[in-house]
Amino acid sequence: MPKYKVTYFESAGRAELTRLALCVAKQPFEDVRLKPEEWALQKESTPQGMLPILEVDEHIICQSGAMVRYIAREYGLYGNGNTENTEVDVILETTEDFVKDLIKFFYEKDPDKKTEAIKNFFDTTLPKFVAIYYEILCNNNGGNGWMVGSTVTIADLYVFSIFDGIKSFYGDDAVKAYTGNEKLEAHCKRVTEIPEIKNWLQRRPKE
Repeated sequence: MPKYKVTYFESAGRAELTRLALCVAKQPFEDVRLKPEEWALQKESTPQGMLPILEVDEHIICQSGAMVRYIAREYGLYGNGNTENTEVDVILETTEDFVKDLIKFFYEKDPDKKTEAIKNFFDTTLPKFVAIYYEILCNNNGGNGWMVGSTVTIADLYVFSIFDGIKSFYGDDAVKAYTGNEKLEAHCKRVTEIPEIKNWLQRRPKE
């Protein structure tokens, strides 16, 4: 059995999807969370000088998308066949667009611009992507199962992870466009009821 090690900062962030995928795959992993001063000492020795990284025995994989796709291909979390693989990729890329809009205000330094960006995100961007996810979900089994195919994939985990992260920072009201949607709320519940995910959410470090 391969030995897995995920290294990132002391947060969910870009490493959380890989952590979730490893949990669903029932693969034990070492969860290393670095403080800024620890990262400063290790940065030059890491591929591309960035985190997260996934170590598979002696092999190091960087770039969060490559990391999670590796795990997905290894453990059947990427859909069945090329068409479903591509549908999963569409959701991953869509969610990357969502994340780009999210971090625009997350790193904004100007208080007025930050306030305006946050308002625009929750008033416009978040409902827009909720509608996209709702349409994708409903186009597969009437919205009563998973985002792609008949089993859970990393697409389901990514959508769940993003809204879970937003909720942890801004509270339940911030994602009411998502949690107030009956189909998407049920989808979220399906993810959290996966035994390995339920266990991870209970034991992962608090932020």
